[in-house]
Amino acid sequence: MLEKNKNTTKLVLSVAGTAILTALLLIALWMLTKGGGSGDCSSPDFPSPSPPTPQPISTTTQSPPAPPQKDHFVRVDLRVDSVFHIWFRANSEEKEGIIYGRKAAESDAESVLVSTTESDERWFDFREIVLLHKGEMELSWWSGSTTISYIYVFEPEMVQAEGIRTVYISPDTKRDTRAEKFHFHAPLGWTNDPAGFSRTPDKLFHLFYQHYPHRQQWASMHWGHAVSEDLVNWKHQPIMLRPEKKNWKGGIFTGSAVPTKDGGLRIYYTDHNDDRHPMESQRSVLTKDFYRPMGPPRDAIPHLPAQIAANLTEDFRDPNVVVGPDGALFMTASSRFRDGSGGVVLLFRQNETAANGAPDGVLIPLGDPHSSKTFWALIYSMSNSIDEDGRQNLNPVIVGNFDGEKFKPRFEQMLDFAAGSYAFQGFYDPIDEQSLLIGWLGNWPDYYAGTDRAFPTAYTLPRLLKLAPSRNYLMTPPHPSVIQLRERELDTADFRSFKVAQLPSDGAVEILFEIYYWRLRIYGPIRLEMSLAGKGEEGKISLVASKDGLEMVLGWKNVTEHRYVERKARPTSVQIFIDVGSVEVFSDQGQWTGTTRIPDEGRVDSIQLVGKSEVFNAASAKMWAMKSTQPEQIMP
Repeated sequence: MLEKNKNTTKLVLSVAGTAILTALLLIALWMLTKGGGSGDCSSPDFPSPSPPTPQPISTTTQSPPAPPQKDHFVRVDLRVDSVFHIWFRANSEEKEGIIYGRKAAESDAESVLVSTTESDERWFDFREIVLLHKGEMELSWWSGSTTISYIYVFEPEMVQAEGIRTVYISPDTKRDTRAEKFHFHAPLGWTNDPAGFSRTPDKLFHLFYQHYPHRQQWASMHWGHAVSEDLVNWKHQPIMLRPEKKNWKGGIFTGSAVPTKDGGLRIYYTDHNDDRHPMESQRSVLTKDFYRPMGPPRDAIPHLPAQIAANLTEDFRDPNVVVGPDGALFMTASSRFRDGSGGVVLLFRQNETAANGAPDGVLIPLGDPHSSKTFWALIYSMSNSIDEDGRQNLNPVIVGNFDGEKFKPRFEQMLDFAAGSYAFQGFYDPIDEQSLLIGWLGNWPDYYAGTDRAFPTAYTLPRLLKLAPSRNYLMTPPHPSVIQLRERELDTADFRSFKVAQLPSDGAVEILFEIYYWRLRIYGPIRLEMSLAGKGEEGKISLVASKDGLEMVLGWKNVTEHRYVERKARPTSVQIFIDVGSVEVFSDQGQWTGTTRIPDEGRVDSIQLVGKSEVFNAASAKMWAMKSTQPEQIMP
């Protein structure tokens, strides 16, 4: 139902038969020239940031007295322009936290590299240091006085091509060595929503993400960053955005990144602080070197517009910027009604046209954004929702027409019938003329239900987002680049014979097979059972195809409380990616998709088909062992 008045368009849509999304499309003037930069997103008035002052390594021994002992020593090879990023703190107010440095070739000479008096256990002091030294260097410290969380080094001119080099990761935050093999994940700590998924004119893909680097738990949010040429092999970059000092009640929330005509990225994000009112504002920074902002942040939209703020909570977050049909920039953001009746999607329109740029965000064109024939996808995440099957925090997508003023819905569907992923981000890539999608391979109900608060996660495989030929449903197949993940083809004799088939020791495989859906009514369902190493029946994941649809059954979940089923599915082909800690299912070229995170980074060690062979096309079965795409970490 569409009701329009002078200032707003109110769109009310049913979701999965039970939940209601209320989308308030506020067509407001959005002055980027006032709050977020010029209309083309270039903002040439930003001063270039001053680099840190290079520091020589002292070759004298006249340095402050060494601590009683040093029990940590790490070495790293440096170039003349190497930059250190260091997070550390003192263990008490009485003693400084000190990191010593020396040239590895000079065994006796050392000096204080950096020191801090910060001792709050909730915070790590950040320092950026450039050293005038080339060659091997040794860092040392005493754990009795100094706690180090994370140290990496990089060269600004080479960091996009080579990535950062990890020097030290605290045991409190490092990932298990069994971590996801071919799904992207941060090198350490906590991650959740992807942000700023985009592509710059140099053809590099950028993925930013909400990140806490100091533990595998949610805390004060940073923005991690990685780049890729193919969406599969990623290079970890310096952390792009950090929260204000001692803002441990919020930080840098999700947002977007829009390429500028001069090759940079205009970043939009939510700055959140529980101790501030309003607690959320939309801010913007520009980067041209892709490892730091060019100047301080500016307010893009500092607070909710007065005409609607009275009806909404202080939740005002997740700005996603897209180029609209008329070339103007649009920003979507989210909020909630004060009366608890539903969520709100706010749409702001810039009052100037953009000379260049590529769309990014939850409002995604499924083709040329300037064409009136293009359908648009409005993706949103239903936090704190539950449907009749017990699925929580679902991710619907509404597909329709958007002319810059009205969004006319055509149809709606779910992006993940198993509710194992959340907070999808996507954009239309004008270089390859396709829409792309990626999501967090985790969900909040699983985090809150866990007994161990460490919650390692990854991101879904990159997906295409495209309209089916019939134009009445979306297809989200894996991006074609994932084919290069195949390392070697595996024998499928046991699998085709409905016997237990052992997987490679790392449990990372891709499986393809076809079924005869029409025969399911005669011979009954067929199920693929995936068994976790050492977990028994509670460690079994089953994918069940039946006349009633497609369902994922998780052995550790009560099926009377939670059913992960797509009742509309009529599967004929199945593509499954099994990794350490996750399973992703794509049926019929992505018409139906389902994911699940496996607790405790569990590993599937065997699979078996169960059912009648008459419904299975044995000749179609293929299986591949998968390559690792994770760069090795340098550990002390």
